[in-house]
Amino acid sequence: MKGKLYGDIEETFEIDTGCSSAGDLRSELFETIVKQASLKTSQGLSEIMVGTISASLARIPEVSLGGFKCNDLIFSKSTESRLGMGLFSRFLVTFDFPRGRIYLQKGKDFDKPDKGNRTGLHSLLVDEQVVVHSVVPNSPAANAGVLPKDLICETNGEHVTSDQFRRGLFSNLKDNEKVTFTIRRGAQDKIIAFKLKRQI
Repeated sequence: MKGKLYGDIEETFEIDTGCSSAGDLRSELFETIVKQASLKTSQGLSEIMVGTISASLARIPEVSLGGFKCNDLIFSKSTESRLGMGLFSRFLVTFDFPRGRIYLQKGKDFDKPDKGNRTGLHSLLVDEQVVVHSVVPNSPAANAGVLPKDLICETNGEHVTSDQFRRGLFSNLKDNEKVTFTIRRGAQDKIIAFKLKRQI
């Protein structure tokens, strides 16, 4: 699928229905847009079949597809350019496989902000438990004292399940809203609170 990015840069994308984010950009294109638009980057963490990978993330100012313009979508740096469900969830999508076409209509979430990671912690599922893998320096989680290997037991007083983790914690909360974690470090439980803040 063809589209345009910041500065009318044309790109051909693959469609990845297994990607929950807005998508990926090939490394050279990612670096070009980051430099031209002076974008801030952050590190993201994801689990794939071969293990855990880390990738640079940036909030791309403009992405145009089929006459529609989406703003401030978070893309990751990768080997190829792909569009994921984080972008297509903004549309009503019709796939015409025989003709190799896609038809887009604005959906109710078209203007929904791409929030991204607003805690600064990266978590993984280990034996159906949510474990902190790493923490971004100077992020809300880091400043509140969250450490790698902490087990996240509760968020805002509710037990954390693997299903909640897959859907994204705090996705319905606004920036600067206070969140509370109950974490287990060794044999000790500890309550940590901080405010959500955009990292990029």
